[in-house]
Amino acid sequence: MDPGWVRSPAEAGGKPRTRGDGPSIRTPGGSGISVDSRSTPAAASTHVTVHRNQVTGTGINGLHILGGVDLTLTDNRVNGAASYGFQISSSAEHVTVAGNRIFSTASAGINVTNACHYVKAFGNVVRASGGGVVVPGTDNNGQPTNNSTTADNQNIAA
Repeated sequence: MDPGWVRSPAEAGGKPRTRGDGPSIRTPGGSGISVDSRSTPAAASTHVTVHRNQVTGTGINGLHILGGVDLTLTDNRVNGAASYGFQISSSAEHVTVAGNRIFSTASAGINVTNACHYVKAFGNVVRASGGGVVVPGTDNNGQPTNNSTTADNQNIAA
C-alpha cells in the first residue's frame, strides 16, 4: 500500500508535504488530521488532498476540515475517534469524500455541517459508529438542500 499523504498545490513542485508513512496517526488529545482555513481567510485551503492515511484513537475527530475549497478526502481509515470520523465544517465547499473506512466513532462517521456546500460523499463505509453519513437539511426527495450529494455509502451496525 502506498503511504498516506496530505498535499497542496502551493508546495514546490506539487510534492507531498506530509506523509503518513507509519502504521497510523495517533492523537489522543485532538483531531488526527486538520485542514484549517479559519485563521487565514485570505489564503483559504484550496486544492488539498488527504489520501491513504490511517488515524486511530483520536481525542476529537479523525479528520477535521474547517473551511476551504476543492478538498478531496479519499481512501483514509479512521478507527476509534472520540467524536466524528470526519467533520466537515466552517463553510467548506466543493469537498469530495470517497472510499473511506470509518470504524468505532462516538458520533457520526461523516458529519457535514449546514454551512458547507457542494459536498459529495460516496462509496464510504461506516461501521460501529454513532451514525452513518450525516448531511443536514434535505428536501422532500431526501436530497440535501446545500447542493451536496450522497450515494453508495454503507452504515454497518456493530
